Amino acid sequence: MKFVRITLLIPISFLNWLFTYLRNKAFDLGLVKTSKFNLAVISVGNLSTGGTGKTPIVEYLTDLLLQNHFKVATLSRGYKRKTKGYKLATAETSAIEIGDEPYQIKRKFNDVYVAVCEKRITGIKKLLESIPDLDVIILDDAFQHRSVVPGLNILLSDYSKPYYQDWILPSGNLREAGSNMKRADIIVVTKSPQNITEDKIKEINNKINPGKLQSLYFSHIEYTEMRSFNEFAKNVFIEQNSSEYSILLVSGISNPDPLVNYLKPKFSEVFCMKFADHHYFTMKDFERINKRYNDITNNKKIVITTEKDIARIENTAIEGLFKTIPLYYIPIKVRFCNNEDTSSFNAKITNYVRKD
Repeated sequence: MKFVRITLLIPISFLNWLFTYLRNKAFDLGLVKTSKFNLAVISVGNLSTGGTGKTPIVEYLTDLLLQNHFKVATLSRGYKRKTKGYKLATAETSAIEIGDEPYQIKRKFNDVYVAVCEKRITGIKKLLESIPDLDVIILDDAFQHRSVVPGLNILLSDYSKPYYQDWILPSGNLREAGSNMKRADIIVVTKSPQNITEDKIKEINNKINPGKLQSLYFSHIEYTEMRSFNEFAKNVFIEQNSSEYSILLVSGISNPDPLVNYLKPKFSEVFCMKFADHHYFTMKDFERINKRYNDITNNKKIVITTEKDIARIENTAIEGLFKTIPLYYIPIKVRFCNNEDTSSFNAKITNYVRKD
């Protein structure tokens, strides 16, 4: 059935391929105007429609550059925000105003300038007007935004769903053909197994076949210490007895399976309520979550969600309701699969910003 559906969609995928091919060719030939800026601009993006772990990589870059005493800004369109145009986040800005991912970054890094704007050129110009001594701007989800010429182009590919095994929309999830990976300076295979073998690395390296000037790295997700969302939660869970607890995992991310697999060995049982990626929770959602939580017969039970979901719960009308249940969230970090990759990647980023 799935094969039949994909076959029927191939003509539309061909039209999408043709459109993106002609668009890219117009940029390559200089037929479409592009803008280059007099500061370091790093683009982070992918070939697929999402789920490759862009936000953790943006956070990794932000943290790395702040530690090296650069003045850093991030710029994205602010997917699913309720505002329009350019907006520079402040300490009082909510996820509804700028989107969950920019809000999460601002929440983590007080010293970073977080801006959103549908038009990246406009966003960069406005950032430079208000913060003229910026050292670097990180463009989130900008691989297809070719009107801005980045100094460093980072392309991400999910280990479990590599671009070279996918199709162009709507038959698959690719925004453009996999051959466009040639625009990248750095390719990162994200969400790799922590213990990935050298043979697997060689196999993927052969399939991607990076050019002489391209660098290929492998990263994995590290789940950090679980944090309580409210005072009530602080008094419910005893970590030493985690195997006695039942978990209700509430997730509005593209692929919660890795988190489910991480939690299962640690707890007695894991129930999962999946919402759409970037979902903003409503009163009805909370009522469903609360009912599902109360239906768990084990007295030792808690609710866990992701850091991105917490961003959409905080500072909203239903934040207070979520404080009536023991709610926890698990932050994540990016780690490269070996020390050599970490040193090499970090050096490429900091050397580029210094040089620029």
